[in-house]
Amino acid sequence: WLQLMATKLSPQGIAGVVLSNGSLTSQQSGEGEIRRKMIEDDIVECIVALPGQLFYTTQARACLWFLNRNKQGARPGTSRRYRKGEVLFIDARALGKLADRTHRELDNDDISRIASTYHAWRGESGADDYADVPGFCRSVDAAAISEQRFVLTPGRYIDGEREEEEQQDPIERIDRLTTALFVASSRVTSLTEAFRRSISHVDFLEPSGATGVDWSMKPLSSLARFVNGRAFTKDASGTGRMVIRIAELTGGPGPSTVYSDIEVPDDHLARYGDLLFAWSGSLVVQRWQYDDAIINQHIFKVIPNDGFPLWFVHAHLLRLLPEFKRIAAEKATTMGHIQRHHLDVPVAVPDPSYLQQVGLICEPVWDWHLELSAERLRLSEARDAILQLLAGGDLCVLPADGSNG
Repeated sequence: WLQLMATKLSPQGIAGVVLSNGSLTSQQSGEGEIRRKMIEDDIVECIVALPGQLFYTTQARACLWFLNRNKQGARPGTSRRYRKGEVLFIDARALGKLADRTHRELDNDDISRIASTYHAWRGESGADDYADVPGFCRSVDAAAISEQRFVLTPGRYIDGEREEEEQQDPIERIDRLTTALFVASSRVTSLTEAFRRSISHVDFLEPSGATGVDWSMKPLSSLARFVNGRAFTKDASGTGRMVIRIAELTGGPGPSTVYSDIEVPDDHLARYGDLLFAWSGSLVVQRWQYDDAIINQHIFKVIPNDGFPLWFVHAHLLRLLPEFKRIAAEKATTMGHIQRHHLDVPVAVPDPSYLQQVGLICEPVWDWHLELSAERLRLSEARDAILQLLAGGDLCVLPADGSNG
């Protein structure tokens, strides 16, 4: 694409191109060689690294390329300085403000700062004198760019903390993080399976599996309060706490997640470790693993009554979930669901002393499951962040032999 733009330029031509950050670092399909040739031919005039979250349709970071066929100095009617063999790097990643939780905007001052820096570097009439600004901009000669194997990420050339961060060996960082992800994911998977087995196949939670114990049959609804959320997505402000819909309960926050500043009663607030039950659509029972959030309609917050531990209520919900899903599937609606009276299904409840003994076994496993699920979530977020940096070109992995190929 850049080659195409360059071929269309007149001897005095200038072009500005928006591309993903991968264009600054990629070695695929000869792209490293293309950058080398463009630097050696002295076509690249300026590179601007933009902040993330500027676009509604993608989270990928972008950059600006400015190409110029004539960096020798003044054109008729202008007073530009001689810039042969130089490239201006601007790191604008810290600019802009969040307009909402997923979208960042550059205001007029941000745009003016980038533009005035570029015009000053070019030596244009009426512009201020140019000077490198640590952490923001630097004028670099072609020899220094060659030493970096023609990788054009601004952070590699601009002084500041982020430069040191980016100079760390990327292969070493990725190897270390990949190993940690693999170990933690394996650990979480094995303990998750242990938890499921302990809940779904433990006979001593049923009368047939424990003799000499007093059992009674009680409605599931007597074990806990099932507090339904409300339509809190209406008139949401876009800031504040997450509003938990079924999508957030099953997959966590995403681009369509709604945020609200509204104050809600504690019964409609989910905190870390709370038990939630989506009773419509994709029926799911899940402990909340994120920061405090607001519970939307179609989701119960399950609050145990006195004498019934949360793990015990959770265990019964997991056992009943297949039957609840069958009931929901039979509903002749676009979103299958269960009704309040289905929560009155009888469940087996042992005497308090026996329940306490069983809790010594089940409760620690239940807590480990929550802890490790949260750990898996954190590591998955780290993995996604690394992949986004790689895709956007903010993290460059060179071949092991140090070549550009």
